[in-house]
Amino acid sequence: MRTVKSQISYKEKASRLELFVRIIYAIPIAIILWLFSVLAGLVGILLWLHILILGRRHKTLSNFIKAYITYVFRVRAYLDLVTDERPPIIPERV
Repeated sequence: MRTVKSQISYKEKASRLELFVRIIYAIPIAIILWLFSVLAGLVGILLWLHILILGRRHKTLSNFIKAYITYVFRVRAYLDLVTDERPPIIPERV
């Protein structure tokens, strides 16, 4: 099993402007993240059924869940003020 690793480095200097932009930027990100969460839940059910019936994982469905987890991690790091690096509004492909 592979482990999950994060690479967030601590930077004492923070941008005050970015702090205000973050409030506005959070609105479209929250909407996209909500839609992505609903889709990931449906995909998770499909993946569960696929594993139950065939006994193996479906690569595309697994990659979708992986992209969702990566996006959630990046958004939470940004919104929780851990980093000033903005996540993309549209999630990237894994």
